Amino acid sequence: MIIPEVSQKLVAPEKVEKVIFCSGQVYYDLAKARNDLNKTKIAVVRVEQLAPFPAKTFQEQCNKYPNARVVWCQEEHFNMGAWSFVESRANRVLIKD
Repeated sequence: MIIPEVSQKLVAPEKVEKVIFCSGQVYYDLAKARNDLNKTKIAVVRVEQLAPFPAKTFQEQCNKYPNARVVWCQEEHFNMGAWSFVESRANRVLIKD
């Protein structure tokens, strides 16, 4: 399950420069920091169900922000946490033939 961006303070989707996908509690830290710093060109999207990976909804969220760079954020070290599971699945969606 993916929970899309909910902030009313963002610029139009085509003007968003970065989409941060994350899972879990780190979302609240990212949303607070973004709001405190008034970063209106950063969308934060929650991936709250990793398996089965929600590829279709992930793609829809990426398509919603056509000019944005897509990144993954997690609290854990790079070699721990959800990234090791998400990386190959996200790449299948993001890398087009």
